[in-house]
Amino acid sequence: MVTIDTPASLENFRKFVIASTCSSFAPQSYIEDVDEYEKFGTLAESFTHYLFTEMLIPSQRKISYKNVELDMIIPDVTELKKNIENVVLIFFVKTSNMNEIKQRILELKKIQNVDINIWIISKDQIKILQKSYLIEKISFGEFLRDAQNFVNARKMNKLNIFKTKV
Repeated sequence: MVTIDTPASLENFRKFVIASTCSSFAPQSYIEDVDEYEKFGTLAESFTHYLFTEMLIPSQRKISYKNVELDMIIPDVTELKKNIENVVLIFFVKTSNMNEIKQRILELKKIQNVDINIWIISKDQIKILQKSYLIEKISFGEFLRDAQNFVNARKMNKLNIFKTKV
């Protein structure tokens, strides 16, 4: 058994565990051949999926609706069919090409016409009408808080197992 006795902050330890776990499972060719924006976007999407599960935020990931690919939706397609104001579409930017980003937003607007309910997560700041968050500590934290507040305001959660009358 190997033991390591060295002081480290909890945040540094978490970074080490995530980085070493990810790099140990991914073949080197996957890591080298991927665009920087795609790496950031994919990591943010995967991390969000995990955190939403931990935070009991109802969501669906990687679905197609009306021939539009959705990265993530809060809470689900069923609610989207009923009331678009109770739904957030989340787009994880995986390119630096602004024309591709704008085209993707236009596709999302065909489904969700409420701009404040389209959230964009990006490596870089983007000037758009929709809500945008950066893939960095403070902004990403705001994104998670906003998602939690959105769900709480509409009394949605994953533990609604039994139907109750109000």
